[in-house]
Amino acid sequence: MTTAETKAKRYKKDIPEKRALLRTCIGCGIKKSMNEMKRVKLTELKFEPGVAQRGAWICSNSVDCANKALKKNAFSRTFKSKIIVSKDELYRLLNLE
Repeated sequence: MTTAETKAKRYKKDIPEKRALLRTCIGCGIKKSMNEMKRVKLTELKFEPGVAQRGAWICSNSVDCANKALKKNAFSRTFKSKIIVSKDELYRLLNLE
């Protein structure tokens, strides 16, 4: 067995077959799988259309996380610019109420 084959075999063994893609909620800070989260894109908040698709992850169907994110100004920190998001607009995006 060559050195390259040995390295390839070793790396295959270290990588789990199904990795859970975890994302961190900007409201509560808990890591969850992508299926349990909702991604809010910068363009969904109706800003400049030429801006890259930067996104923030928030727990879906969670009013508490939405309120925490608004209170902590988490969207401004995540999108690295001053962003004001209204409560109604965020609830509409997350399909809450």
